[in-house]
Amino acid sequence: MNRPTPKNHKNNTNNWFGKLFFFILMPGFFWSLAGWMYVTIPDRYRTEVDFRARAVRTDGIVTKKNQQTTCYGGGFGCSSSCNVTVKFQTNWGKTIVFSNSCTSANENQTVPVLYDPDSSPVKARIDIGDSPESRRISDFIFSFIVFLFGLGSLITGFSIYRTNHTQD
Repeated sequence: MNRPTPKNHKNNTNNWFGKLFFFILMPGFFWSLAGWMYVTIPDRYRTEVDFRARAVRTDGIVTKKNQQTTCYGGGFGCSSSCNVTVKFQTNWGKTIVFSNSCTSANENQTVPVLYDPDSSPVKARIDIGDSPESRRISDFIFSFIVFLFGLGSLITGFSIYRTNHTQD
């Protein structure tokens, strides 16, 4: 009777985890995410078109810009975040303050703001001049890139699998 040695058992276990990870989990994650993104593109487009149909454009002032970079492991991995606070006045005179992701604007600079006067003006955002069509295209491209990451992980898995089996 051939009993597996501890080294062979460890190699078999690692090989099984590698196959599970690269052939099922990684592609499944990326492809599910890409599929969800692709399926929700029409809803996000319709929401954006509806918002733009009701939106009012006004000027706001950047009151605060907060940029933060956090590094982990002695600078090995860094993440940065940026947020601006904008204040504007609605067409009926109410002052609204909201946060938005960073733009090239600095503090005390005037920026164009879009808001829906019929709903919550706190859901306002800085108008960056894009259109619903350009957002739809960029959403599609991003979902395709996520799909390619899944394909890349599958190809990596095949490469590792082939390398392990040609070395035996």
